[in-house]
Amino acid sequence: MAHLLLVDDDPACLVALAERLRFGLRKQQLKVDAADSAAEALILAHTYHYDAVLVDLIMPGVTRFKFIEQLAQLQPNVPIIVMSGFDVERCEEEVRRLGLTAFLPKPIDFSQLQRGLVAVLPNNSTQARARFGYQGAPFTRRRPVRKTSIGRSGLGSR
Repeated sequence: MAHLLLVDDDPACLVALAERLRFGLRKQQLKVDAADSAAEALILAHTYHYDAVLVDLIMPGVTRFKFIEQLAQLQPNVPIIVMSGFDVERCEEEVRRLGLTAFLPKPIDFSQLQRGLVAVLPNNSTQARARFGYQGAPFTRRRPVRKTSIGRSGLGSR
């Protein structure tokens, strides 16, 4: 069973996205832990091993990428996907600079997110992983960022 940590300070978004992921990835038997604060996310990341982390960039009370760097230290070699609706170009550059897996602009294109998660979650074929640009190396972007409406991230669409 794949285990995902979902972090977002918007309770409605958190619940809706968690349920949609559980339903949309039911074939992967995805277990989703949801955290509505940076503190809760860090406690969960310290306690459990995750197969992927999906995190909102803007969280109250923390520096944007410092929090994500802390998550990366607690969950080494785990794909981290950052989502945000603010300052998309700058966020995308910072995600690339830090070597995180991908950036998704909000509102989230769920089909893109679903395809990308299938590619990075364990027990998926090498072909599926390669199709979506994930090569298995920790926090490494293997494809250039594509400047299309839904291809802004390492999750990619073709």
